[in-house]
Order: sequence, then C-alpha cells, then structure tokens
Amino acid sequence: MINVEGTKYASLHARCHNWIEWTGWRTTSLDNRLMWKVLSSLLLLAYCMWYCHMVMGSPVLTFMGGIFLMKLLIEIWCQHTPTWIAPSTWPLLLGVHALLFPWLVRMFGKCRAGGVSLPYREIVALALYCFGSGYSLSYELHRFWWKSRPENAGKLHTTGLARFCIHPNYFGDIFTLLGWGMASGTLCAMSMA
Repeated sequence: MINVEGTKYASLHARCHNWIEWTGWRTTSLDNRLMWKVLSSLLLLAYCMWYCHMVMGSPVLTFMGGIFLMKLLIEIWCQHTPTWIAPSTWPLLLGVHALLFPWLVRMFGKCRAGGVSLPYREIVALALYCFGSGYSLSYELHRFWWKSRPENAGKLHTTGLARFCIHPNYFGDIFTLLGWGMASGTLCAMSMA
C-alpha cells in the first residue's frame, strides 16, 4: 500500500476521494437517507401534478401517471439503499430530476399528436402497462423482502421472477413504457420502449 500523506500525491488523493464521495450513489450509509427519500418523493409528486395537468382529458393517461408515481414511491420507501430515483448525491439527483423526468413528462404528456392508430389502442395499451408495472413491482417487492432477511446478506438474488432473467424489473419496464407510449398515441412516445 502506498502512503500518500506528506507526498505530492496527497492533494490528488484528497481530490479523488472527494470526487468518489460526490458521485458514489450506492453507499451504505443510512445517515441521511430520509432527506434524499423525502426530497425525491416531493419532486416526483410535483412532476406527477405537472403530468396530470397536461393529460387531464385522458383518464387512461392520468391513471398510468398515478400508477407510475405509486410504483416509484414504493421503490423509494421500501428499501434503504439509494436508487436512481432517490440517489444520495446531488449530481445524480439533478441529472434524474432536472433532465430525465422533465423529458419523460413532456414525452408522455405533451407529445400526444396522433401517430399510432390501432383498434382498441387504449385497451391494449392499458393491458401492456398494467402487466409491465405489475411484473416489475412484484419483482422489486420480492427482492426487497428477500434482501431484508439476514441469511441472504451478500447473496445474489435468483429466486422468484429473478430465476427467469437477470433484470426482471427492466423486462417489466419495457411493457410499461410500450403501453404508456401506445396510450399517448405517438411514435415518439412509443420509441421509449
């Protein structure tokens, strides 16, 4: 091991260590998780209100936005480790909540000019959306429960839906986004899947 104290590398080491603390979002510290969870939840509520204001005329899109909000809030509050939705660093929080979510709200809320016309489009979209959201959320809840058990500490989660594929939550999210895009009726929103 190299002793960097008292050398010309001490300053570089300190700067790199600060950068790692600044960007490391999967830390195990629970000291300030409540602050990050509350802040992320409030931002999500604001985005949901903005989205619901845009899609007031469509009960299907309003329903999808509400379900998406509930799913994300469950993911935030049912686990103690940081996630992309509720990170524990300012750069990731700003990236997700200042860039990604405004883009998603505009994509699914504002971009609704007709481009996709299928028979029973909203019913098919709602079925895809509910299947995807249910699949993804059931995996996440099972994973939270499984990881909370002490005998599973440090083990790879390979039970339940995780035995079928590596990332069941992403598999479900494909159907969620496809259904949401189809309900919005545009190819640009469907391209999210």
